[in-house]
Amino acid sequence: TLPSAWSAMTSMFSLDLSRTSISGTLPSAWSAMTSMFSLDLSQTSISGTLPSAWPAMTSMSTLNLYSTSISGTLPPAWSAMTSMQTLSLYSTSISGTLPPAWSALSSMLDLRFTNTSVSGTVPESWQRMKSIQILALSSTLLFDPAGRLPEFIIASKAVFSGLDNDTSLNRSIFKHELYCPQLTLKNPSAFFMSLDPTYSSYRYCQCSNDS
Repeated sequence: TLPSAWSAMTSMFSLDLSRTSISGTLPSAWSAMTSMFSLDLSQTSISGTLPSAWPAMTSMSTLNLYSTSISGTLPPAWSAMTSMQTLSLYSTSISGTLPPAWSALSSMLDLRFTNTSVSGTVPESWQRMKSIQILALSSTLLFDPAGRLPEFIIASKAVFSGLDNDTSLNRSIFKHELYCPQLTLKNPSAFFMSLDPTYSSYRYCQCSNDS
């Protein structure tokens, strides 16, 4: 398990325990590790919830918790972690909704929630996250019930990914357009992947049925 006593290591600035057999929960006491700017616990057996005390880790810039058994909801109090630039929580048991208060995460560049149980829609207040470059969400979160991207997201001209839940029966070329959900690839001109057929009617994208 992760020792609560490590909280006394207040000068620790980076810790990588990814791809290990470590288990247990995230210690609330680690909030005293105020110099920590990078923590990677991905692909481990870590469980429990996101500690509401962790916003005291004011230097935290990169936090990777993907492919773990983390559960619970997204704490609104984490909106105080204003140094956070990368937060990866995909492939976890996180649930609930996206907190409107997280719009205060003004340094956020890369935020990923694919393959979780997070539901609802993107809060309109998130339009204040001006620095964000990648927002990876399930298509059920990214689009409204009519299959449209919310107008404020369109206006932001940011890069989004909402393609994790593929149920496609066809093969499509998804051509990158300014207002389309996108994936960051080495060759961004075009790429092949399975898409839900409803994407072909998405009014801000150009799709073809060529294969």
